[in-house]
Amino acid sequence: MNRAPEAREKEASMENFKRKALISLISSYASQFATTATNLATKLILAHLIAPGDLGVYAKALFVQLGLEMLMDMGVTQHVARENHRPYGAYLVIRVAAALILIAAVQIFGGVFSVWGAELPNVSRALSIILLIKALSGVPNLYLERELMIQKSVLPQLLRLFTNGVVSIILARLNFGVWALVCGAVTGEFTFAVFMWRSAWAYIPIDITWRHGGTLIWESRHLFAISLMGFALQQGDIAITGSLLPNKQVGFYAMAYSLVIILSKVVEAAVYRVIYPLFCEYRDNISDLGNIYRRATLAVYALEAPIYMFLIFNARVIIPALLGEKWRPAVPIIQLLSIYGIINPLPTFGNEILRAKKQDRLLTLSNVIGSVTLIVSGYLLTKSHGAEGMAIAKYIVIGSIPVVMSLYSSIRQDLILLVGQLALVYSIAVVGIGIVSLGFSFSAAAQVAAGTLFIPLIWIIYYYMFGSEIGTGALRNLRADTVRVTEAD
Repeated sequence: MNRAPEAREKEASMENFKRKALISLISSYASQFATTATNLATKLILAHLIAPGDLGVYAKALFVQLGLEMLMDMGVTQHVARENHRPYGAYLVIRVAAALILIAAVQIFGGVFSVWGAELPNVSRALSIILLIKALSGVPNLYLERELMIQKSVLPQLLRLFTNGVVSIILARLNFGVWALVCGAVTGEFTFAVFMWRSAWAYIPIDITWRHGGTLIWESRHLFAISLMGFALQQGDIAITGSLLPNKQVGFYAMAYSLVIILSKVVEAAVYRVIYPLFCEYRDNISDLGNIYRRATLAVYALEAPIYMFLIFNARVIIPALLGEKWRPAVPIIQLLSIYGIINPLPTFGNEILRAKKQDRLLTLSNVIGSVTLIVSGYLLTKSHGAEGMAIAKYIVIGSIPVVMSLYSSIRQDLILLVGQLALVYSIAVVGIGIVSLGFSFSAAAQVAAGTLFIPLIWIIYYYMFGSEIGTGALRNLRADTVRVTEAD
């Protein structure tokens, strides 16, 4: 007699999960496109107002700041996200305590950063206040992402970038140099924190206690080790160029890398915010896990491949036109980095599968190999070839081998199918953009215009080839998958 109410409750739960997943995915993409457009516009304006040397100083200070943020987090964020029991109150206490300790350390011992330049200690001290701000904003941010309520974080993210951009541009016009970037970053993060709490306050369960704090830190130790190696892998290029090259050259490299990677921030970051919670649900269902991994990877790189190919052929024209002639030395670096975003597609979401399945030791091994390889090769190549050498070192991706091997052993059929699909995607992009660029090479403007118009045509070709894998087909499959996950629960 009680079956009918239970069935209705289960059906309602299925519909709720499906709706939250789809709304979060759409909101995540809308947020990433809007925030990246705002960020790109800010970069283009600031490129005309900020000297490359000032950007080099800020890039080194940002390296220090990101390292401190990694130490503050201690891997706890990803651990809390993958657990059924999520003590947000203890998570908040851990972050605030760690932030205060690190801020005090930077204020007292910040002088050691002078080895990278006389300006760096004061800049790092000023930026360190962001630690406390992010300690506070990280809690509602994790809650909204893990509970698939990403749509509620869209406005705070836009306001953060808008505030950052406005403050930075105004102060840059007043010739504040690197301090324009510092003040913009601090005010932007403060705005984000205020509006994130405003969005999540009515939903988030907060029990301020240390009761689970020690356990969370201990259970996050492997993720912390992974984040240490990941930090070296992702930020080692700035450490190396900052140690070997003048601030101006560091600025050229930082601008080149940020422009190249901005596309993946739009496309991949939006999926990351939704796919990790879904992988955590799928981790015991290998068939569906591999299927959604393959479709997500295919969809992302089908979007990115033509744009990166366009960049490699047209960087020499569009960079001076958009940023100004003073940034022309960054062009060869951009061309070298142009296909960096698509050279290593398999671990993009493969790392998230391993993280969701708690294969922390394997991820640690992958990051150790990758970071050691980057640091050694990056140092040697930068010393002999400058910033271009660091760009070349980014392509040595042998650290991904353990991840790919693990994926092959668990989702072999989907991985093999994905490799074949990506080979077609890349071939069409290379041939299509290459022919168009060479065909219109008599005029720089015509070449850029033709390449720009040809990108949507390639996307249409992809859609007809992989219609059931990407686009509306992927959304329909995602809806079906989320229903199956809920039914399994």
